[in-house]
Amino acid sequence: MKTNLLKILTKANFAVTSILLLCYGIIRYKVAFLRPEAKGDENSFLKMFNFFSENGYSEALAKGNSILFNLVASFVDFFASNPLFSLRITSLLFGILTIYMVLKIQKKFFSFDNKSYRNLAWITSVNVLIVSSILFLGINDTILYFLTALFFYYFLHLIQNTTAVKYYIYLGIIYGLMLITRKFGIIYLLPILVVLFLFFRNERLQWKQVIKNASILFLSSILIVAAANFNNLTQGKGLSFNEKELDDEINWIQLQYLTALKNSQGELAYGKHVSVEDVKQYIKENGEDSLPENSMVSSIFFDLGFTIKQSFRNVLTQTVPITRLTGILLMFIVLALLFNLRNKVKLKLPNKQYILIFSFVYILSLCFIVISYVEPRWYVSVLVLMPLPILKLLEKSIEKNKNKEVLSFLMINAALLAFIAMNAKYVITNFKEIIPF
Repeated sequence: MKTNLLKILTKANFAVTSILLLCYGIIRYKVAFLRPEAKGDENSFLKMFNFFSENGYSEALAKGNSILFNLVASFVDFFASNPLFSLRITSLLFGILTIYMVLKIQKKFFSFDNKSYRNLAWITSVNVLIVSSILFLGINDTILYFLTALFFYYFLHLIQNTTAVKYYIYLGIIYGLMLITRKFGIIYLLPILVVLFLFFRNERLQWKQVIKNASILFLSSILIVAAANFNNLTQGKGLSFNEKELDDEINWIQLQYLTALKNSQGELAYGKHVSVEDVKQYIKENGEDSLPENSMVSSIFFDLGFTIKQSFRNVLTQTVPITRLTGILLMFIVLALLFNLRNKVKLKLPNKQYILIFSFVYILSLCFIVISYVEPRWYVSVLVLMPLPILKLLEKSIEKNKNKEVLSFLMINAALLAFIAMNAKYVITNFKEIIPF
């Protein structure tokens, strides 16, 4: 009787959470996806796509191009004949493909004994995508989300088939596609190198084999990037990336750095940016050397102490949006560790810890490199994957506990109630978007 009651309550909370999330998605679809005009970064991507459509691949490459995004969007636009909505459809398509890949990863590599943990993992991943709402906007972030999930799908296959060279080629192609989608893709290099190093070490591969496998992977990436940028490279113009236009007198590094300075001094709210004119005035008053040059390395080492300070601030600040997107998922890591200490359960899950390590290295890298304000949309690519290893760790940590049924009920329903509490207000406030009164 008690068990049945717990199951009924859990199913009821899953139902309410799912309905609210569906309503949330419908509202965001109507408010963001169906909005007739471009907003924010959409303007930059729309301008770039129009130039691509009017002038062709080579000219767009020379000007600056999100290659994969524009190629897919141009195919969509062949049928839609609406540039802005073609960009949004492309973004939505890759958002849906991301969820599809998360489901494939779960079914293939993450087997849950308790289906409620599996369902919570699905709910959390979908919540991340819908609440962040990036998939409803005409920008290229969701391509990186999909490629990150695809990377781990083949990486986990590689772990099960360590001698299969084809998986190194697949991983290299995927990273190459990241790079031709967005310059931002370079930040994925460090977490990729970290998980590869750990994988090679765990497999106890000889150095010759490590060099061979790593070379195959990165050569595949280089070939993809070189092929996509062939016209530019043959003309000595370098790689092509889409970057938002800024005043010729200043650069984005300077704008971001001054933003961080103003944030730290309390002159500018966190999350806001200084204007181009603010940067010009600051340089006029303090000299050209008062801000770093136009490079990531220059920004990091311009004032290393300030960079480290800002990194810690970014890490602490990001706990708020991460909690909004994933609920109490971070708390589950702490609980899993506590249960491990009490029940003496080995938390290491063979081959599954790589997603967590990759995710933490990636987010920490962002917080270190982006000195001003880390936007949550930049790390949604790892947040959609994190529920799988974390909830599996949590399930395993209480497997020997005699009260594991009750503990599972309490934790799973606490997570569901957190989602209900966070999403209900927005849905109620904007319910008229679903049913106009």
